[in-house]
Amino acid sequence: MDAIDVVEDEVRELVRRRGIDPTVDSAGVRLLVEQVVADYDERTLSSSLPPLVDPPGTVRTVFDAVEKAYGVDRNIVTAIWGIESNFGTAGGDRPVVRSTATLACVGRRQGYFRDEFLATLEILN
Repeated sequence: MDAIDVVEDEVRELVRRRGIDPTVDSAGVRLLVEQVVADYDERTLSSSLPPLVDPPGTVRTVFDAVEKAYGVDRNIVTAIWGIESNFGTAGGDRPVVRSTATLACVGRRQGYFRDEFLATLEILN
């Protein structure tokens, strides 16, 4: 297993574990990828992990893999994220999974949010 495969596996696991939705939070995914690459690069100094030849290239490669896995173009995700978050100044204070689950069961738009909730669960799986 080469360095990029190890980093991709770690990113995939952290996306799952932290409940990050790459279709909603591309900036969060990019930050996570950068953190995993930096952490991995640091760990190579004191372990037998294969070194990263090009850390910035690894970030691009892993972000490309995330984009491919979820089937969403990064430019579209970034544009939506920018508009929805006022370009990072408004993060919201409600968790997406819990909110869509509630809206799927309560209110006048249950059908819409049931589909959104199921899509969220598919992404997380």
